[in-house]
Amino acid sequence: MFQRSKKNKLGIALGGGAARGMAHIGVFKVMEREGIRFDLVAGNSAGSIVGAMYAAGYSWKEMYDFAAQIRPFDILRKRVRLSIHSGQIEEIMKRALGDTTFEDLSIPFTVIAVDVRTGELIRLNHGPVARAVRGSCSVPGVFTPTPWEDMMLIDGGTLNSVPADIAREMGADRVVGVNLNQDRRSGTHSNNRMQILLAAINMMMSVNAERGIRASDVMISPDLSEYKYHRLDNLDDLLDRGEAAAEKALPAIEKLLA
Repeated sequence: MFQRSKKNKLGIALGGGAARGMAHIGVFKVMEREGIRFDLVAGNSAGSIVGAMYAAGYSWKEMYDFAAQIRPFDILRKRVRLSIHSGQIEEIMKRALGDTTFEDLSIPFTVIAVDVRTGELIRLNHGPVARAVRGSCSVPGVFTPTPWEDMMLIDGGTLNSVPADIAREMGADRVVGVNLNQDRRSGTHSNNRMQILLAAINMMMSVNAERGIRASDVMISPDLSEYKYHRLDNLDDLLDRGEAAAEKALPAIEKLLA
């Protein structure tokens, strides 16, 4: 079990990746086993889902059990024109967190989103957590934007895929980043409209992922190239990939905390 100075705050930045986000649970499985606790969390899109649960005190096993209950119908049952209604994401998060606000969380947590009306990166750290997560997960063209105060929010990965710099803004002295999309520039051979749209978004996000890599002291990057963004039936495989990548990063994390 690692020991570290309590003088330094350790942050974790969780990147997006739709269904691939379940790999984050594998990362936390290893961290929990090694006794590594994070003092603050910044999350984007799928990373905001897992980050919210971690900040609320969920163990990796509780996250796993919750993820195992989610079915495609929970997300796809309501459509608005060509998009899926983002309200279903909020409903799913309320199953886990109820009406929890950021002020109720065990550790500081920031969700990243973008106001589509102004193009501004938004840091959400007050109000209802489930609604904030919904905003961060509102992938443009896939989910409807999320209303928040006078803004309309879309996926934070549009501008900041792995928000390690936000973790530093929050006060982290050291930051571990988790990037689930190191294969983003690979494109797609599919003719499916959704797959083409997601490939275009991913190629765009691959550019701003460099921002998170530069701001991280250690970057965990599971190999998830064979896993689709929309498939929810690979939980165990994704968890294993996240766990393996975290294991590989342990020497660097140990050095970081020494």
